[in-house]
Amino acid sequence: MESLGLAELQAEQDRLEQEKEVLEKRIKQIGRALLAQIRGIPVEDVDDYSVYRDREVTGAIERRQKLHEDELLAETETGREILRLRQEQDELTDVVWLATSPREIKTLWSKVSELLQDDATRLQQEALAIEPADE
Repeated sequence: MESLGLAELQAEQDRLEQEKEVLEKRIKQIGRALLAQIRGIPVEDVDDYSVYRDREVTGAIERRQKLHEDELLAETETGREILRLRQEQDELTDVVWLATSPREIKTLWSKVSELLQDDATRLQQEALAIEPADE
């Protein structure tokens, strides 16, 4: 290696390989710490590296971002309207089902909502007002 002038480069490569191993070990430790923090458990209770780690961490971050976004939106009238429309969008399938349901289902839905003190959205109210088709 020396006679070819490669000894110095080989030594640097060996040193970098060792640094790489140290960094990979530290990245694994940080990954376990991230999961422990998200799960609310001690680091020792986290399995060794998990292929789901990145997905779980990303999911937790996205859920927290949505929570903060909702909090910010709730501070203004326009933001509250956006939140209301998002809720109606999320419940749209149920509203269509409700609109096409027979009278007994609509009555039951109304009673359950009343029992739960769950105010009907504007779309739900309109769906309840639609007369069922002849059965």
